[in-house]
Amino acid sequence: MKSFKASLDLASKIITAISGILFIGIIILILLTGEEFINVDKPTGLLMGSGLLILFIGLYLYHPTEYLVDDSFLIIKRPIGKLKIERRIFLKVNLVTKAEMGFTIRTFGNGGLFGYTGWFSNSLFGSMRWYATQRKNFVLIETSTSGKIVVTPDEQMDFAKSIAINDTCERFHDLCKSR
Repeated sequence: MKSFKASLDLASKIITAISGILFIGIIILILLTGEEFINVDKPTGLLMGSGLLILFIGLYLYHPTEYLVDDSFLIIKRPIGKLKIERRIFLKVNLVTKAEMGFTIRTFGNGGLFGYTGWFSNSLFGSMRWYATQRKNFVLIETSTSGKIVVTPDEQMDFAKSIAINDTCERFHDLCKSR
């Protein structure tokens, strides 16, 4: 099994730090001032603060921390567990540049808090499910059953080569030539 780091980029680190400070600040203000801060009663304020805390914790628990590749699966490690994607459903693997991602919009996802996760879309690739931690090193995996998946390992080329196992070299001929 090969392991590939999934480091957060600077933008994601900044968004995460600022959001964390804001979330904690808002929760403290709600607890200390209640009605005076947001003009709602204390139970409603606590409910709102709890919602923010649950969102923050949820995004942390489901963000990618590492990508693992073995003979059968691509495994996306997260603090709450692993997401296993069978490699037999892979149709095509593309190394994608920042320029090719161009104007990508978030259709239902997270744009920087602990990474970039959820559904994104652009005119070149259409709808994609992102398990990304940075806005570079894009690897786009087209699958037969799960649409398009984007991951961003620190070692983009090595990761792509590890997916191109011998029995799939016809589909990944450019990667297999450089192995």
